[in-house]
Amino acid sequence: MSENHLTGNPLVIDDTPYLLWDFDLKTHNIEFLENIDLSHFEYLANVHGNQLDGENKHHAALALRTAYSQGLETLFAFLAALIQAPHCVAGWITHYKTKDLESFIYKFQNQQRVYSVLPDEFMSWDGISEAIHMGLVAKDNKEKETIIKGFGRLWRMFAVDFLTNEAKDEYNSIKHGLRVQPGGFELAIGPEITPGVPLPQEKWIQIGKSDFGSTFPTVYKIVGRKLHFQLRNHSRNWNPIDLANGLLLISVSLNNIVERLKILNGVGIDQVSFRALSDEKEFLKPWKNSYSIGTTHFSQELYPLKIEDVPNYSKEEILRLYESRKLKKY
Repeated sequence: MSENHLTGNPLVIDDTPYLLWDFDLKTHNIEFLENIDLSHFEYLANVHGNQLDGENKHHAALALRTAYSQGLETLFAFLAALIQAPHCVAGWITHYKTKDLESFIYKFQNQQRVYSVLPDEFMSWDGISEAIHMGLVAKDNKEKETIIKGFGRLWRMFAVDFLTNEAKDEYNSIKHGLRVQPGGFELAIGPEITPGVPLPQEKWIQIGKSDFGSTFPTVYKIVGRKLHFQLRNHSRNWNPIDLANGLLLISVSLNNIVERLKILNGVGIDQVSFRALSDEKEFLKPWKNSYSIGTTHFSQELYPLKIEDVPNYSKEEILRLYESRKLKKY
């Protein structure tokens, strides 16, 4: 039996309070943090990034897309744990649900009130960046400002990617059965100059194009009909080089967040290693090539059904209809 006493440690995940009971939570936190593979996303960026010119380029691009979405969730989980429960980081990370994390990051991104054990001055992206990096990587005032504001802006822009519904739908389609068609789309418009006479295709105006992206089905709910829905195809364009650069910066960010968490749990400053970026342009690399793509997403044209377009089948009626489809032979 440990010499430490069983202690109830309070924490909040988004807005739900919990008590984590443990005999030696600080040791468990440090062991947990020491076992985090901080090079994982950097490895994926390098491996798949080197395959973007070969015959498996679309497989590599989709792998980068998947890793980027996973990396964003990992990054924001550790940021949220640092903000809400640095003393119970292992408990926060192992107990949160995706909806908790999305709710918390949305509030933090929009400067809404969140539960935190940190001082109020750190309740912004620049503020939490300062809380992580202050006194550890900056050599002078100029470098300090570049690092603190650079990471703050980076995480603010990452949060936009993390919270975008199209990105979440795409990620779910990839990880739950690879229900995506790889490859980007080209979108152009050609207004008629003479009514009824199509404009020659060579004169159309291109408003979006990428070799890389994905198309996947999404659910369109019929308002007023709880058990009824339609499917609509949604397409996204993106640049895999930007995703690889994003993974590299996620890796750097995670390193610094985890190292600060170690310090907050009793590890000496001389036993941690922070990574710094001194060039402001480095923080913008995950979006450097995306601006040339133009339109980044669109949905297949769909006639949206209304409540009066479909009969109001009850749950029991749908089940009877379902049972009538039972196969006689297989």
